[in-house]
Amino acid sequence: MKILIRLLLFTFLFLFDQTSKASDSTEVIKEKLHLLLEKRKDDFGNYLISLESKTGFFGNQTKKDIKRSNEVLENIVRTDNGIFLELKKLLDARTSEKTDGTFELANKESKIQRQETALVNVQSTIENKNKEIKVLEKSIKSKNISLIVLLLLFLASLFYLIKQFTRLQKQKLTNEKNA
Repeated sequence: MKILIRLLLFTFLFLFDQTSKASDSTEVIKEKLHLLLEKRKDDFGNYLISLESKTGFFGNQTKKDIKRSNEVLENIVRTDNGIFLELKKLLDARTSEKTDGTFELANKESKIQRQETALVNVQSTIENKNKEIKVLEKSIKSKNISLIVLLLLFLASLFYLIKQFTRLQKQKLTNEKNA
């Protein structure tokens, strides 16, 4: 159970670390986007100024004025393209975060499932080995009892033989003294 808790804790810490790295990249994209929006705002202000500038005779716009206005508009278009590109990156990053998180979560869940299965298998193996140990202990106990009984029989036989031998020796001595 402790192993499972540690595994889950490790998994959450790993996912949190990955999320913080991904959020760093989205923060960079957001900062670029903010800078591009500021640039667009400044360019649009320059465009309005260029529209009001009329350096021609009788207060009319010259070709240079119109060309300058077109250049400012081109800068605005480039900035808008940059904004769209950064927005696409941000959207891709968020989609990637969700997709990666989903795949990673599925992989982690699969790994946890495999480890839980392995844990259950190890536990059942341990239980089986414990049962085998108990059977072996009973077998050893019965063999020990048999050995003790045999030893007692041997000692009793030895004691009986010694007693018989001493009795025969005494009889022999008494027969020799009588004869």
